[in-house]
Amino acid sequence: MNHWFDLVILPRPGQPEDAFIRHGIGLVDFGPSRAIWDKPGPLLELCSCAQFTRADNHVGYLRLGLSRAPDPSRLVSIPVGQKAVVINDLAWDEQSGLVVLLVTNWRDGDSTRQSKSLIMIDLM
Repeated sequence: MNHWFDLVILPRPGQPEDAFIRHGIGLVDFGPSRAIWDKPGPLLELCSCAQFTRADNHVGYLRLGLSRAPDPSRLVSIPVGQKAVVINDLAWDEQSGLVVLLVTNWRDGDSTRQSKSLIMIDLM
């Protein structure tokens, strides 16, 4: 059973108070700077966005060759390319880029013949 939540990202200092960003999300995991969640549909797909940013001139962005912080309103789609399954749990390690999904599969559409699987996705 999936629950849906709103991910609300507050504006950075100096922006108007009503400049927040809202994403409707399902099962989610958070890294230090990004969130990742499942997107409903016929194929298994994940979405990600920046959920924590620093000032544009932060040394970390400069080291990465970026001139600005990531835009929290920009979603990244990660197609997994497998038929949709029920995701029971999602774990993500942002530093290593590893996503692990615990999913339920049904054999031949029969809800009494189910199996659980782990799907590991390396985003690096």
